[in-house]
Amino acid sequence: MKKKSLCIILIIALLTAIFPMTIFADAENKIVKEETAITDDGYTIKVVETTNYVNTEVFDPNGNFVDATKLDLKSGQVTFTQSDGTVELSRFDDYVEEVTLSIPEEHISKAIEENSLNQGQNSLVEKKISDVTIQALVNEPVTDDGLVDSVYGDGYKFLGSSGVWYFDDLGYLFRKIGSMTKHESHQFTFTAGTAVSTILSIIVGAFTGGAWSTVVITSLLITGSGALIDYFRGTFDYRTYNYLYKVRVKTQTSFETYRNISYWVSYSDATATLRFKQKNFNHGFSPANSEMVKAGIDKYMVANP
Repeated sequence: MKKKSLCIILIIALLTAIFPMTIFADAENKIVKEETAITDDGYTIKVVETTNYVNTEVFDPNGNFVDATKLDLKSGQVTFTQSDGTVELSRFDDYVEEVTLSIPEEHISKAIEENSLNQGQNSLVEKKISDVTIQALVNEPVTDDGLVDSVYGDGYKFLGSSGVWYFDDLGYLFRKIGSMTKHESHQFTFTAGTAVSTILSIIVGAFTGGAWSTVVITSLLITGSGALIDYFRGTFDYRTYNYLYKVRVKTQTSFETYRNISYWVSYSDATATLRFKQKNFNHGFSPANSEMVKAGIDKYMVANP
């Protein structure tokens, strides 16, 4: 029995001597996400996020290696490697800090002259069906920035109006943000010239469970090939909006529905602007707003034959 135990110990010792312990450690390392993005000017960005590290590689339009950044998620060490073999070391904490910026959830609405006629409160005698108020019916904003208050005093904002060929009056669409839930948020500082690979490794590494998309980060932040052009200090987060809608026909509310949508968001303290990119359409009324108005008109016609 002693000889058998001694034999097992010798085998383990032999395996440890032949194979470095890093191999055994890597066996516990699992890939969370692998993504590839191509910038407008042809650069290819490859990001691999694992449970232990985030590694980002950048290649030029000809496929040549530009640089790479590896973030060790356990130690916080950032290793930046250039095509000529030059290696620079930094720390995760050099780029990420506690969120302290005061981020405006909504901007002050722009002054847009509106009147009760445009929102359907007054009579529409002799009003042509082609005279529709588009406003934000097609390009609906994420926040209430630029939208005017409903003339009905119900807390909603006016989106616009449209009609159908088989009914003489228009339908008027209104929206209210029922709730907004902000999820994980981090504040970053990147100086001018910071490599794209470093930016992506840091941001991806800061969020848990593969929450952020490489394509989204490049679209929200990176504007030049190979490096960030401008200094950036701001936050990245993702949030969910629950929108409430109502359609009025001849002042009557004929149809109500909702949409629940999540967005990736970046905020720059230099420009005090929010930039949004849709993450998920979670549930709710999925067709276009014009279809929502049509549903309101149809229901009005059924209720008022």
